[in-house]
Amino acid sequence: MPWRVRRVWLLAVTLLALANALGAAQEWCPTRSFRMFSKATWRGLPQSSVMAMAQDIDGVMWIGTLDGAASFDGRTITPVPAVAGAPLRGLIAAIVARRAGGVYVASPAGVHVNNGAAWRLIPTRKAAVAMAETTDGRLWIADVEGSLWTLGSGDVWQQHNEVGAPAIALAAARDGSLWVGTDRNAVRLSGARTETVAGAPLPGRPGAMVVAHDGRVWIATLANTVHWTSGADGWHQAAFAAWPRGAFRCIAEDRKGRIWAGAFGGRVAFGNAETPWTVWAVQHGPFEAGVMSLLGDREGSVWFGLNALGLA
Repeated sequence: MPWRVRRVWLLAVTLLALANALGAAQEWCPTRSFRMFSKATWRGLPQSSVMAMAQDIDGVMWIGTLDGAASFDGRTITPVPAVAGAPLRGLIAAIVARRAGGVYVASPAGVHVNNGAAWRLIPTRKAAVAMAETTDGRLWIADVEGSLWTLGSGDVWQQHNEVGAPAIALAAARDGSLWVGTDRNAVRLSGARTETVAGAPLPGRPGAMVVAHDGRVWIATLANTVHWTSGADGWHQAAFAAWPRGAFRCIAEDRKGRIWAGAFGGRVAFGNAETPWTVWAVQHGPFEAGVMSLLGDREGSVWFGLNALGLA
């Protein structure tokens, strides 16, 4: 082989190896892909621990912290206005986008309703820890005592006892049903029907729950496990190695159909029912202080609400 041809061939092989190495680094160590939104640099963030997130039908992202809520329009983080009914203070436990526009925001004072133009507060007997809006427009909440409620006409709360166990997590499905996470299982409410997932119970208490676009129900537990079900087939566990302090706090689906679960202990796991699962730790992203909330936005980004560090 002529020396010039040999040199070009060696250069090509070297460049190919380098490209493969860089591709692997970006896949498994994507720290360069993260953009940080801390309270120090984004003054509109009310507090630095992001506990809840949602994106409304207009594309605006809503952010709930340990002390108040804000919105992000893609350019600026803006605290909610200092008006009656707005969630200015207190732990924001959950945010849900309204089908009619705007959001529901849960705080210790009750449920704050934004219709896209104004706020109003609907007090609750006990603070809500989970919320979901079903396709019929009904808002469901689970309070700190595990009681299940819907918001009726005249802003009157109506209690429901169909589940027969304390409600811990809620998720609405596209078929109009509501899924309720209980201590070691989940119950599907559809009209007058109540169905409990059959088979062995979950190994731990649900930390968060989501219904994916394909109808599968996913639960991330405080026992550092993630499970899915289609209802009649029992629970299936996602395969990944557990880690110390791995209690899951949040779960979400991204635009690609991947399920993300974030843990108090500073890691995230992601995958779905058909693909292997991957775990990211502190060498992959800014997770060390704990991931408190997750959001897969409609533009394709995945947002991480961090403990004491803001957003990534």
